[in-house]
Amino acid sequence: MNKLYDNLKKYGRLKLNESLAKHTTFKIGGPARYFVTVEKTDQLVGLLNFLSQNGHEYFVLGGGSNMLMPDDGFDGVAVKIKTDGLCLKGQTIEAESGVMLAQIVNFCAQNSLTGLEWAAGIPGTIGGGVAGNAGAMGLDFSKSVSRVQIWREGEVMEIENQECGFVYRSSAIKQNKWTVLRAWFDLKKGDKKDIMALMQKYFFQRSCRITSNPTSGCTFRNVSLSEYKGDQSELDPIFVERGKVPAGWLIEKAGAAGLAKGGARLSAQHSNIIENFDQAKAEDVQKLIEMIKEKVYTKFSVNLQEEMQIL
Repeated sequence: MNKLYDNLKKYGRLKLNESLAKHTTFKIGGPARYFVTVEKTDQLVGLLNFLSQNGHEYFVLGGGSNMLMPDDGFDGVAVKIKTDGLCLKGQTIEAESGVMLAQIVNFCAQNSLTGLEWAAGIPGTIGGGVAGNAGAMGLDFSKSVSRVQIWREGEVMEIENQECGFVYRSSAIKQNKWTVLRAWFDLKKGDKKDIMALMQKYFFQRSCRITSNPTSGCTFRNVSLSEYKGDQSELDPIFVERGKVPAGWLIEKAGAAGLAKGGARLSAQHSNIIENFDQAKAEDVQKLIEMIKEKVYTKFSVNLQEEMQIL
């Protein structure tokens, strides 16, 4: 094997030509030439330093949700984060970036902590969730994250909430392509029964709209009220209250519900979710995205923005 292969083995479990489809919720994507699974934060930092210092092309992968991988794969290094440290100090949870959202939600319930019930049933990891300011039910991570440890251009640092630049479904972390190493969440004490009941409510609401076929989650970001050009009297009052018009509502009103291309189609359960119902290719998904955006723009003069990351 070559020198790069030998170096990568120092940082984690290495596979060659590993299918990216196996590591995303969409089940789409060709092989990564090198695929490294890292289970310790110090190894992750070492690997990122090595790759950046030597000019190797790479990308970081967590739970694989909200991602669309290319059909021809990736001729570089895919870094799979599997760090899973999770601990409690007072009412603050410290979680490494590879912790699954389901883990931290259940950990909150076990310790009678409230504030993350909205994340019940959402796939993905802390790293991707914090970077993308994941949210639901009008809530998101910006409300509970106190600080984040990141890797940025060879330096490990901690940034406070206000330095994260949280906005709707994004952050300075995501925009600048920093890597989340761990995050701290300041939560409140609550009644365990009430917390469990709210988790179950949100989980049930989410499960009712999820297809059995592979998806990446919501395809488009919801649209701010200021961008909506239509008649606001047609909107549900909750849209106005939250200041967001759901992308799924716009898609339905634009007559795009049920659109399909190749093996990809809009879900019958939720119009903002594209499902892989028949061995879809990334090309199918991207063409379908353009079809949907064109329909919505023609009807509302609104440019939908993708929520998923397209490699």
